[in-house]
Amino acid sequence: MKRKYPRATLRKIIKGKRSVNLSKSVDIAVFLGLVLALNKLAKAASNKAQEDRETVITSRHIASVAPDILSSLKG
Repeated sequence: MKRKYPRATLRKIIKGKRSVNLSKSVDIAVFLGLVLALNKLAKAASNKAQEDRETVITSRHIASVAPDILSSLKG
């Protein structure tokens, strides 16, 4: 199975321009964190759509819950 994003490229992005040592699984940890954040965002947007009595999640629903989700991820 071909990866959608090569691990070496992801590691270069994480590392940035600083020369820091990264563990072997840091790219996987970052990917899993991203998946969890997107899952949390999707669930919150789904709840917002249900509150508005709509069956389709729109960008309006995502935009209304995104600041709360992002602030909860920082801390």
